[in-house]
Amino acid sequence: KIDLPEVSRVLLQRGILPDGFQPTDDPHVTLLYVGGEGSDWAAAKRSGLSLEEFQNMRAALEELDGQEFEVRVREIVIEESVACAVVSLPPTVPCVNAVPHVT
Repeated sequence: KIDLPEVSRVLLQRGILPDGFQPTDDPHVTLLYVGGEGSDWAAAKRSGLSLEEFQNMRAALEELDGQEFEVRVREIVIEESVACAVVSLPPTVPCVNAVPHVT
């Protein structure tokens, strides 16, 4: 994951979120969900990847661990009970989600 604490500060600005919405305490982009239990095969299936794709993506992300990247918020999407920030990532950062977003 990429931690994005700056998102909370932006979302706390008056008028960004509807009344009753609260920003999360730990805003981040999930790049690949590994899960705490189970096998690589189960995690790959949960992510919609083959086992090889999952293992390659995890290895690529492990190589990037500890580096800093610029992440840009492209838009804020607000639905009835949830708000989400759609972001753009550098091309060198793999993400399992077709639309990278802050959760």
